[in-house]
Amino acid sequence: GDALTMDPFPDLYFDYVVADLPLQVEIQEAYRIDERRFPLGIPPSNKGIWLFIQHVIAKMAPRGKAVVTCPQAIWHEESPYSNSVRTWMINNDIIETMVSLPAGLTASGNCICVLNKNKTKQKKNRVQIIRAESLFPNQKRRGIVLTDSVLESLSSTYSSFEDNDFTHWANV
Repeated sequence: GDALTMDPFPDLYFDYVVADLPLQVEIQEAYRIDERRFPLGIPPSNKGIWLFIQHVIAKMAPRGKAVVTCPQAIWHEESPYSNSVRTWMINNDIIETMVSLPAGLTASGNCICVLNKNKTKQKKNRVQIIRAESLFPNQKRRGIVLTDSVLESLSSTYSSFEDNDFTHWANV
């Protein structure tokens, strides 16, 4: 069913959530009644992906972590609602890492966002930005391959707390 319309697990919270966000979410009247899952209210009809992000965060346990794929463009769009969700996420120190990927690597977008409700001391009030598209210098859109060396580079970069050629730590 539609987990946004009716939460099938209203009293369950998860340590880990992995989601490929839907590109199109039709805003329904039923969403308006659940302020616990949608604390920033209901977005305009064309901003449904923000509704799903709020749902993911609401379903994370107090020490929970989530990984979501989404279009990179949503992090740059200018609208009052988008700005309020991003500001709320930054003020609550939920965004841990943003990984920009080459176009065409994932079905729903070219960005992986790691959300964390319980960041380590080193990651508090910081967001790690990884420009992973630089790991695929000669690959065409349809020929992108996640090799072991690319996965190792991403893993070690994610675990590291230092800037390098394709990662930066932003203070928020």
